[in-house]
Amino acid sequence: MNDTYNSKAVGRDKIYVPGVNVALKLYFLDILNRTPRSDYEWSESGLQKEHVVEKLKKHPDFNREVVGIVTLFPHITSLYAFFGNEGSEWNFYRRAYKTSDLSRVVLGQDGFFEVGSLGEMEILSAEGRHWADSPTIEAYMKHDFPMAGNVNVQNPRKLKEWLERAK
Repeated sequence: MNDTYNSKAVGRDKIYVPGVNVALKLYFLDILNRTPRSDYEWSESGLQKEHVVEKLKKHPDFNREVVGIVTLFPHITSLYAFFGNEGSEWNFYRRAYKTSDLSRVVLGQDGFFEVGSLGEMEILSAEGRHWADSPTIEAYMKHDFPMAGNVNVQNPRKLKEWLERAK
């Protein structure tokens, strides 16, 4: 098993339909050096990004009042939607889907819910900051997060090593 984590942004798109109040930013991501490569790299997956976007547009979770971010790996797609009360608090809520057919997937471990991979967290952090700074949805949608490239994790085994020391 390869225990490295190196993700790379390989594309982006938007689903923006103001009349239906759909405003989604899409980020396509690879995880490099994992096997089988067809599960983790778009160029090896056999999936066409354009076809996946068309499926998203027809899916009920992506074709309703929703504002947020969609991260797409060949094996998993996540919708991070902004929801809040009438006041100032806004939160991200996540739903996960199998990319090939957009069937729902529940992600978690030991009673915890997965928030996102490190590649996703980089995007979510930057987009969350821009969401907070944008006066309107239109202004938010005009901004594109500069995809910096790879997210390399230094010593991805550090958590496992730390936990083993405690035994």
